[in-house]
Amino acid sequence: MGFVPKKFFPDSDRPQVLVYLDMPTGTSMRETDKTMRAVFDVLNDKERFPHIEKYAAYGGFGGPRFVLSLTPIDPEPSKAFFMIDVGERKHAEPTIESLRDMFEQDFPRSMARVTKMFLGPSDSTLVELQIKGPDSDYIYGVAKKIESLLHNLDGTYDIKTDWENRITEIKVEVNQQNARRAGVSSSDIASGLERYFSGQVISEFREGDDIFPIIMRAKDNERYDLDRLESVNIYSSLRNKSVPLMQVAELTYQTNFARIARENLFRTVTIEAKNYFMSAEDMVPLLKDNLDALRDELAPGYEIEYDGVVVESVEAQQSTMASLPLCIVIIIILLIGQFKSFRRAGLILLTVPLITIGAALGLHLMQANFSFMVILGLYALAGIIINNAIVLIDRIDIERNEILEDKSEKDLSDETRNAKNYEAVISASVRRLRPIIMSTTTTILGLMPLILSQDVLFYGLASAISFGLAVGTIFTLGFIPVLYTYFFKIKPVKKNTTQTPANVEVKNA
Repeated sequence: MGFVPKKFFPDSDRPQVLVYLDMPTGTSMRETDKTMRAVFDVLNDKERFPHIEKYAAYGGFGGPRFVLSLTPIDPEPSKAFFMIDVGERKHAEPTIESLRDMFEQDFPRSMARVTKMFLGPSDSTLVELQIKGPDSDYIYGVAKKIESLLHNLDGTYDIKTDWENRITEIKVEVNQQNARRAGVSSSDIASGLERYFSGQVISEFREGDDIFPIIMRAKDNERYDLDRLESVNIYSSLRNKSVPLMQVAELTYQTNFARIARENLFRTVTIEAKNYFMSAEDMVPLLKDNLDALRDELAPGYEIEYDGVVVESVEAQQSTMASLPLCIVIIIILLIGQFKSFRRAGLILLTVPLITIGAALGLHLMQANFSFMVILGLYALAGIIINNAIVLIDRIDIERNEILEDKSEKDLSDETRNAKNYEAVISASVRRLRPIIMSTTTTILGLMPLILSQDVLFYGLASAISFGLAVGTIFTLGFIPVLYTYFFKIKPVKKNTTQTPANVEVKNA
């Protein structure tokens, strides 16, 4: 069931606010519809929500999948999905905070998760834990303890389990002896109850090209009255007559789980939570001690493990790190083959750790999460820094080779030759300063749109590369010349500023 009060077309260029509304499990579509219409009345209040321009809402399902990376909610009568357009990006955060306060105050029976339009990789702030085992009641109780641990973390919100709340069910216990006497089978009872509540298609009505099913079922006031359940007539196909349900079965009420999820055939409860201040990987060490204590108390055959972005990040890093040693070996071989020198290759590789200083500073200042995309950015940043080192060392070698090829300077003393080499290092550094700075500046400016727009996918990557490149370039320009003189035993030459020129006549007072 979907509601579109105003003309609405999803526009990925404009920021959208998403609301996942969960009513208590077992809530009928009628009650969900009533709650949604009450939410509409509040959203239309321009004094309370001045930035909301238009919205769309879907009850019982998540609507069309208009964005590939946006997974729709599971079809269920107790769930609803809202998509809200707030116009400009700056209005998204204030609207989200207002919506959270509104749902908390005006709709306490529902659980609303308000967030931005999600177009990137897995949400880095969402931590997921799983408890697996054979006994449903046991793992559900452990899941509640894990929820308590998450509640104790500062900034944690939207804590829930995928099994949700328990629901009350009506269990129909068939008295087989009475059923046989009445000529009624268990299949007849199930078919009769389904016909009474859900309805049975008995014919079709055609109007032009449209076909409408004709469904037979009980009236609304009878279907929602549990007192009428015992008097439901069950048709006996054997004796061709109907008997009341209470004559062949007993009705009992019991509390049960709304759903039981399984993974690899094991019953599994997934607990998830978000955090305002930390990513999922940042929460792992904070939960470690308490989870270890909880694991020690588990009965045999039960286990607690992480899921979601934590596992995805580990798997992505492992797949990337598997090829990293081979890539490093290839890089070393290429550097040695290019320069025909172990010292030059080692000097270039020593510049790589310099990227971590700027990258860490950038992530801290820009409040970006350390994710798999940032790791990819560090690999790219290492390549850029290595390129700058290659350019600088190559120029130093060219300057030094020009001195060696000069015939007039073949008979120079060791001290003079050292001074010439030292001068070549300084001259090469000055000559390569402008090209390196210009290439670094243009690269940083090219990444600025991703930083200023706070792109959901590349924001952390762009921040790490920009700051890492800026700081790493400055350190490289100072680090390479100094280390080059140390590797090739070029001693610094001090200028004698106190020496008196020979052509200056000194007169005594």
